[in-house]
Amino acid sequence: MLVLLEKRKIRKTRYPLSWVIRHVISVMFLFAIAQVEVYAGGDEADNAGREAVFRLFLPNAPDVRRVEVIGNFNSWRRGSTPLQGPDKNSKWETRVILKSGVTRIEYIYLVDGKRYIDSRQGVISDDFGSENNILTLPEASSDGGG
Repeated sequence: MLVLLEKRKIRKTRYPLSWVIRHVISVMFLFAIAQVEVYAGGDEADNAGREAVFRLFLPNAPDVRRVEVIGNFNSWRRGSTPLQGPDKNSKWETRVILKSGVTRIEYIYLVDGKRYIDSRQGVISDDFGSENNILTLPEASSDGGG
């Protein structure tokens, strides 16, 4: 019995460098950890205000130059709320005094100008076909206690 094997030419797929870089950056951000904490009464605000602390850990992205957070608390203005960092643990952080009565924060991080959404946090679709992180806050107590 004679079996003929067909010779197939193996075609190597080449991807443009921009595609490779974009996917490497995406994989790096898979290991990012975001955290938002809200405290009753900030030092710089009146007693009714609350302080939100935004933290983003980027241990696999040492070349990141700028991180900021934008959201409904700063009218989605780029450049208005940069995070400070990185520290020795690759942590970026900023504090925001929220207006009295805020019960929901919608936000995104910008890492070197590119959107970053933490899928481990609450996510909501916006009116423009994108997604934002969301944090729903309990109503502040009127007795001033935290």
